[in-house]
Amino acid sequence: MKTIPIHFRPLNRKYQKTLIVLLCISSLSLLAHFHSFWSRVQFSQVDDARATRVNESSDYMNQEKGYSNSDKFENRMFKERTLEGDQTLLMDFLMGERPGLVVKSIFGGSLQTETDFDFQSVWKRVHTECLDMEIIPTNLNSISTQGRCLLIAYLALFAPSAFPPKLIDFSSNKLESIVTRYSIHLYPWLSPEFKSISDLQTRLSNNKTGIVISIGTKQIQFAIHTITTLRKVLLCVLPIEIHYAGDNDLHPIFIDILQKLPNVKVVNLLTVFPKELMVIEGWSLKPFALLAASFQKVILMDADVLFLQNPVSIISNSTIFSQYGQLFFHDRTFQKDHSDYSDWFKSIVPHHSQYASQLRFVNQLSYHEQESGVVALDKSNIGVLHALLMACALNSNAMRAETYQHMWGDKESFWISWELLRVPYKFAPAYAGAIGVKQGSRVCGSLLQVDETFNPLYWNGGMQRIKSTKLVDPMRFEYNRTYDLVKFKYLATDFDGHEEIWTFETEDTPFCLKPKNITRDARALNERERSIGKLYTSLFKKMTSVWVGDFVDTEFSDVGSL
Repeated sequence: MKTIPIHFRPLNRKYQKTLIVLLCISSLSLLAHFHSFWSRVQFSQVDDARATRVNESSDYMNQEKGYSNSDKFENRMFKERTLEGDQTLLMDFLMGERPGLVVKSIFGGSLQTETDFDFQSVWKRVHTECLDMEIIPTNLNSISTQGRCLLIAYLALFAPSAFPPKLIDFSSNKLESIVTRYSIHLYPWLSPEFKSISDLQTRLSNNKTGIVISIGTKQIQFAIHTITTLRKVLLCVLPIEIHYAGDNDLHPIFIDILQKLPNVKVVNLLTVFPKELMVIEGWSLKPFALLAASFQKVILMDADVLFLQNPVSIISNSTIFSQYGQLFFHDRTFQKDHSDYSDWFKSIVPHHSQYASQLRFVNQLSYHEQESGVVALDKSNIGVLHALLMACALNSNAMRAETYQHMWGDKESFWISWELLRVPYKFAPAYAGAIGVKQGSRVCGSLLQVDETFNPLYWNGGMQRIKSTKLVDPMRFEYNRTYDLVKFKYLATDFDGHEEIWTFETEDTPFCLKPKNITRDARALNERERSIGKLYTSLFKKMTSVWVGDFVDTEFSDVGSL
């Protein structure tokens, strides 16, 4: 049998070009459809995917009792969003808000327009769904929903006075089932050190106040200088815990030196959270240090934070700390156009609080909202403790791949965790300012924070004028290096948060703040503040001129006096 050859008649150039264009368009269309399909498969938990299911589930919204028991993944995700709305109403009620109460300074605000809010009905729906909800793969939307299930059940068990009497289905066995189930799923690293969240809380019922600092070998000189200033200059006698993650994090030789410091305890967090902290990244250790610290009221501070007031004033004088059980500080206002941080936040907290609606991060005005050089918490507050657990989760190995794409290390994880669980929180009223020297209409130097009465409280960045300047490697035993240090002459405070002009630090120049009104927002340091700066400078020069161990031996030879 003869094979008949097939001949293709060549197209002229005009038709060739047309065909090529059509083929390209078809290919791009196929790729777009594939990408859209794959995105839906991977990210079906986010708001866009939820929104596509609203019309399909409209009958669900008309149900008067409970939630749909559909096992379909799509309906389950839509159900979580509806559950989230009810949880939001319930948490605002439990935190003291009431329907129809319109107050400018209110935190949540979901009940302001809910004139027909029925606590019993909302409680029944939330309680029933939290009992029956299937634990789905890890994503921030499901984690926050489960975290609120856990917190609401925990409050019902351990703080029932927050609830109205005669609740429907107020079974302690069912509540304990919710608490146990979600605790294990959300915070598996609590075991074996802590049997449960209530065990953790019981250990914290000691009414102790203290400071915790998490460091590695690279921060040893900062830590020793900071502790020396607290003890020698500010006469702070609060107990201090130094937390680290194993010998690879902090060299044993420095553990011996730190233990010579008065009222300082060194804690290896690998013995507390052995599996979770085998791998740490950047600042991920900090929330775990806050959690593991043995103090009920605890002040977390970075090793290069230096106070201008005794830090105990945060606990004793702060109205915010007294009311909310926490105190956060705003960071500088900059990197407004950095990636998609605001959209990401709104996708994981679609029902964010009225308070959050005023924050720069939420409004795409600053990629940096919180400065976590200092974080103060009262862990006896149930809401605060659970929010801290959530902050640990956001910094855990399981979650960092997502969270660290949208925020700078641990910084935003604190207030976002409070938002995820709908626990009230508040920032100090001013934004990060600057301390250093005045250059025209700018103040250049280190990052400065003020207290609630706008008096300088602390600065972050150590003694170097340019924070990125590295100290000599403490393991190289090199001394007498000259450093360009902070000059204590002027300070500027940022009262506006988004209208100030920051100039980025370079190799030769520090951060500079140009306040909106240099006369109003900047001033020369007073005599007390300058004298503190001089003492800090003297101690730093003394420390960097010798081996840190010899410095500690000399400065604290009378260790028993503190």
